[in-house]
Amino acid sequence: MTLANWPLMRIIRLAFGIILVLTGFVYSDWMAGAFGGLLLGQAILNTGCGPSGCNLPPSREE
Repeated sequence: MTLANWPLMRIIRLAFGIILVLTGFVYSDWMAGAFGGLLLGQAILNTGCGPSGCNLPPSREE
C-alpha cells in the first residue's frame, strides 16, 4: 500500500488524525484523541461522509 494512489483529502485526514491523536495523548485531551481517531479511521478505511452523503443529487432541468 502506497500513498501515491491516495487523493489529497485522504492524506489530509490521515495527517490531521495523527496530529490530533498525539495531541490527545500528550495533553490528556480525550475529545481531541477521539476526533483524531475518527479521522484516522476515515483515512485508513477510505470513507468520508455516509453513503453518498456528500454528493448532491443531479439537478433536473425542466
